[in-house]
Amino acid sequence: MRFLALCLWACAACGLDSFTSAALAPSRVATLAPSRVHLVDAAGENLLFRGNMPTVNHTFAYATLTDLLKTRAATKGVAFPANFSLVIVSLNNDFDGQDFKAEKAFWKEHPELGRHPWGRA
Repeated sequence: MRFLALCLWACAACGLDSFTSAALAPSRVATLAPSRVHLVDAAGENLLFRGNMPTVNHTFAYATLTDLLKTRAATKGVAFPANFSLVIVSLNNDFDGQDFKAEKAFWKEHPELGRHPWGRA
């Protein structure tokens, strides 16, 4: 897998040989807003996105989010990797409420889909 996604809040090159970033910045809006998802930069198959809380109806919206990332890349004429791993870096925490807890729970249940700041279950 060649695509990793990181939050714009704290992007550091973590020593990975292939590094892509999707930014999922915290927001007062607790639902994924397509107008707030943007491709920030691209280097080969390494992509950097930003956006708001990726939840819909208090559920982590993985499919909706990845569809938006693919659409934003296509709009900019950037190829989205067929195989990718999404890496989320977020400054949110449990005090940010139900949506953050839903996101955290999603990643514990689906560690095969990517990386996140809470480690693998």
